[in-house]
Amino acid sequence: LDKVADSAMDWVNMLREFYKTFEPALKAASENIADMKNALDIPTDHVCEKCGRQMVRKIGRFGYFLACPGFPECRNAQPLPLGDCPTCKDGKVIKRSTKKGRPFYGCSNYPECEFATWDKPSEGEMCPECGKMLFEKTTREKGKHNICHGCGYESDAIQTA
Repeated sequence: LDKVADSAMDWVNMLREFYKTFEPALKAASENIADMKNALDIPTDHVCEKCGRQMVRKIGRFGYFLACPGFPECRNAQPLPLGDCPTCKDGKVIKRSTKKGRPFYGCSNYPECEFATWDKPSEGEMCPECGKMLFEKTTREKGKHNICHGCGYESDAIQTA
């Protein structure tokens, strides 16, 4: 491309040469597109409430989500649950966003359960006192540490590498 920009190479001939090697790969991809359509889907243990199929984890432009593999007959899709809600029994913590796009975490049973927090869930860590999910919080006094919204447990500062 630098040679084309410097007028040392004709761009039409450059594209012809490129397309000779690109065309077979393009044809193979167009023939196998149906096989590749759901290649990145990961089966989960969640069951679709509408049709009873096993939901799959898909990736979209805003990240991962759960979707029914029966699309287009069943159009059920849900946010990916991050863990159990610390305040209600059967709710799951999911990532949500405000009208302005700022992320927060709340219960999937809203409005029955009004749990919501700006604190990000910690990676798979559970509270040593009550066994519920821990959240990462940063304060001036303690720095970055884990807290439990269920029992109020707070850990010491987290050491960052």
